Amino acid sequence: MMNITSINYQPKSKLGFGRAFTTNEMALYTQKLDEARNLYEITKDNNEPEKKLNNTTLILPDFYAPKGTIDSDESLKFVKLMQKLNGINVVQGLPRGPISKDNLSPFSSSPFEIGEHLIDLKKADAPDLKTAYENFKTLPENNPLKESFNTFNEENPHLERYGMLEALKEEYGTDYWPHWQGKNAELDKDLFNYDETKEAPVDKKARQEEIKENSLDTIEFYQYKQFIANKQHLETKENLNNEGIKFFGDCLIGFSPRDQWAFKPAFEIGKSIGCPGDGGKFNDWGLPCLDFNKLYNKDGSLGAAGTVLKKKFDVFLSNYDGARIDAGWQLSHPHTNKGSEYQGTKMIDIMEMSINDQRKNGHDIKKEDINIEALGGPDQAVNLTKNKYPHIQITRYAGDGWGRTEFYKQGMGYKLNGFTIGVGCHDDLSLIQLEKEKRNEQAGLLARDLKTSVNNAEEFRNTKFAELYTARNQFFTAPDALGDERRINNPNDQKAPNWTIQAPDNYEEAYFKNLSEGKGLNTPKSIAIAIRAKMGENEQTREILGFLDKAGRILRQPGSNSINESDKLSKSNPKALGERLQA
Repeated sequence: MMNITSINYQPKSKLGFGRAFTTNEMALYTQKLDEARNLYEITKDNNEPEKKLNNTTLILPDFYAPKGTIDSDESLKFVKLMQKLNGINVVQGLPRGPISKDNLSPFSSSPFEIGEHLIDLKKADAPDLKTAYENFKTLPENNPLKESFNTFNEENPHLERYGMLEALKEEYGTDYWPHWQGKNAELDKDLFNYDETKEAPVDKKARQEEIKENSLDTIEFYQYKQFIANKQHLETKENLNNEGIKFFGDCLIGFSPRDQWAFKPAFEIGKSIGCPGDGGKFNDWGLPCLDFNKLYNKDGSLGAAGTVLKKKFDVFLSNYDGARIDAGWQLSHPHTNKGSEYQGTKMIDIMEMSINDQRKNGHDIKKEDINIEALGGPDQAVNLTKNKYPHIQITRYAGDGWGRTEFYKQGMGYKLNGFTIGVGCHDDLSLIQLEKEKRNEQAGLLARDLKTSVNNAEEFRNTKFAELYTARNQFFTAPDALGDERRINNPNDQKAPNWTIQAPDNYEEAYFKNLSEGKGLNTPKSIAIAIRAKMGENEQTREILGFLDKAGRILRQPGSNSINESDKLSKSNPKALGERLQA
């Protein structure tokens, strides 16, 4: 991983001991957890054709992942541990575009690029990317890696523009093109501001050729970094798929100033997107806004804006198994600094063009794998995709008339497959923080909905997780799963350590320790609560509930702090393990 020097990472926690499963116990537990998921029916409603759990998603930001990137080998080990203990079958990252020391938010990045800070240098087999590139240049042209690089550039011609932007960044000291000053600044600002269905104007074409000739190595180095980043990304997807896990991404609703420069005719200069704020004020995200008048041409073909929007979906969906559509309601009702502009299904149709093209190419994208963030969106926009694609909901704000799984099903008319639910997302309180602030308000509702006692902090956290399993699709963040109290991002506090928290290097020990203290996701406890609430304890469920109860108790007790340590104890001093899981 390439470091961003200004990031102030959190210190690692000091650990005690928590009772880890042995290898044999883990194998039995994983089998029984699958049996529990297959047995469990969320509802008896015959109007719901799909009653089983479906997508259980771990949200894993790159900065939280081991070694600072989902692409590391250690991250795959981490995910496999989460799969065994928690039954996850989806990993969802945050946006993976470039960040800077001045702006660490992945949500301000470009959807067309992968940040070089996510490249695993261990896999690149070099101390730094420049050395890796110099080594790459010495390879013969018929080397398979060189041939793959050339094919990648042919399939992604737009990246040459971003390489040229890197060259201009060296000339002007910044890639933020509105601040460029100098002899060629005005020409360079509009270097690609022309109708691309026609020949480029003479002056712009000449300048483009001049930049390419004078900065060939800078451009090719950029393309090489994108090639390696994309290669590692696709290897991660393949590795996850081989484990039975789908890889979802976070598809940005917006674009970056880099994209605006590269595809300028598609954007309306001076317009930015945002969302409604408190007191009717506009919360400006400062992200470039497409020119909605250019989504389609008069003949119905895609216009300049529609072409760029489809390109965004094409690039994204070719690299993932599914998506979280960031602020998805803005596809139909975008809010800008010049007012809200209802677009109906125009941009949704473009997204679906891309989905259908992917399917024609053999990419089996299911509707349930396109999750649309509907939070905060106006009803007119939300209803266009309701029960067509799962809408993302959270329980952080749960009240008697809002924010609970039962409310979404009964109060808002969502089908079981019509929404995916989590306690919170990347902008919310951690579950431990939520318990401290909201337990008194929410405990009674949880107890009523889940038919269980919620009398203390641990019961609250276990039941908040259990509530997620009363929906067909659920998600939780990696920090919440591990029992990490730290928040991923606080949008109301720019001085907070946003976008920087890391999982401990000894994450396995940390997780089992936190479980022994009643923190973190104790999946057997939470699924048992959900099964009792929805199916009851009877002849059909009694055996599996007994097993889950026992597994939950073992994870809750102190003891050996890793699977390896438990294996050693099982041979040298089995009594020290206490209660055991047995077939």
